[in-house]
Amino acid sequence: MAYLGTQFHRFWVSAVSIGFAVGCGGRAQTDTQSQNTGGGGSSGLAMTTLGASPGMGGSSPSSLTGGTQSLVTTAIFSGGTSSTQPLSGGTRSTGGKAATGGKPAAGGTTAEGGKAATGGMSLTGGATMGGATNTGGKVAAGGANAGGKSATGGTTSTGGTATAGGTRNTGGTSAVGGSNSSQGGSSAGNTALAAFCTGSDAKVNYQGQTVKAPATNYTSNLAMDCCMSSGVNLHSKPSLGFDFAVEVIESAVSNITPGVYDLGGSVQPFRLAVRKSTETLGYGAGTTGTLELITTFSYDKSAQLAFCVEVTDSASELFGTQLYVPEVTIAAGHDANRWKMYLLSDSTITPSTAAAQPLDALTLADNPLLTLSQLAYVDQASSEFGFTPGQPYGTSFKTNIGKVGVPGLPFVVVADDVRIYLGSFYTILSSYRPEGPTVTIEDIGTDSFTISPPATSSADPRFDPRIVKVLTETGRLIP
Repeated sequence: MAYLGTQFHRFWVSAVSIGFAVGCGGRAQTDTQSQNTGGGGSSGLAMTTLGASPGMGGSSPSSLTGGTQSLVTTAIFSGGTSSTQPLSGGTRSTGGKAATGGKPAAGGTTAEGGKAATGGMSLTGGATMGGATNTGGKVAAGGANAGGKSATGGTTSTGGTATAGGTRNTGGTSAVGGSNSSQGGSSAGNTALAAFCTGSDAKVNYQGQTVKAPATNYTSNLAMDCCMSSGVNLHSKPSLGFDFAVEVIESAVSNITPGVYDLGGSVQPFRLAVRKSTETLGYGAGTTGTLELITTFSYDKSAQLAFCVEVTDSASELFGTQLYVPEVTIAAGHDANRWKMYLLSDSTITPSTAAAQPLDALTLADNPLLTLSQLAYVDQASSEFGFTPGQPYGTSFKTNIGKVGVPGLPFVVVADDVRIYLGSFYTILSSYRPEGPTVTIEDIGTDSFTISPPATSSADPRFDPRIVKVLTETGRLIP
């Protein structure tokens, strides 16, 4: 899809100008259900520190590690030029004046040597057409729209217009890979980026290597006084050893509607910042390119967006990295609790004892051990569950499971408030027979864990259709 310069709006954006502090961070969670894992805790509303997302293990956000102080800045929306400035390649009156080269009566009478039509009339030697508004720098001639915007080379459909690389009705793609100039100054004067941003698969180009990187979303914990943020995770870990975390930073302005934005403009409601999923400090390296909001969303409705960007921060290890996402779902605020994992209220019950009872008869712990808000992706092929990048959820998850004895520890997975299956946490030292899908406690990593299929049954409930529905609708599933 060719990527256009778009405007999109999220449900939580209030009608506040960019320059005002709005005290926003990750998306506000207003669910009565606690977002903490394994115990009570606080919500993720207007967090003030990185790493202070909904806590795990009953602690307050401040008890989590891996976070830094709030990024209080409006400077992230600086840079680029505004399309309200004269277009490059020529100014509105450069090259001469309306009567340069002669006056109506120079050298003689009105009709001799300098008459109105000789040597200096309003269209000769620098007049309105001689280096002025339409000469050497007209709107469509090599000016601000060159290199992927609406008017490269002189026409509005040359070199990367709104339809360059394909429209949403061409080849099934969105408008990523080029932009028009309606939203501001130049950011995509990069034909190589526009050429990269084609096709139906999300991908990254890192240090000359291009790999597929399925895109999902995560609950951003970035805290700023000027803006709000959503997270997009590009799963390049199988190829590169790490994922890319993209913060979609939105200023607090009103009336943002679906469309395409040129991220290089000086007055834009969006910025994209990129970091490796293993990094925890800062919001990431700055980018240039385009972002499209395909559909808007509210608290109870997810949105779709797309983008085509290149890292332009020369001090970053990621400098020159290109990222293309033809479409990704951004989960709505209320989606955080659509998938949950619970321990039982009685930790002495073994998996075999729990399996002997009806699933609905089991008494669950008061608060979930894990919710969708702590996950960035679920890889259906490998059954890997990835934690939100840059957050200490892996450590907290393992801590809150607690000691797993040789018989194991049961857990229950819930989707849309319906109990789907019973599983077990096990230790590699156990010789007991596992019950249901299994998580080996020693294999839980800092950034992900895996749920293995049942060892004693041909039925595998890990991706029950009800679970797949939730993960798909919330943009967390990698099929």
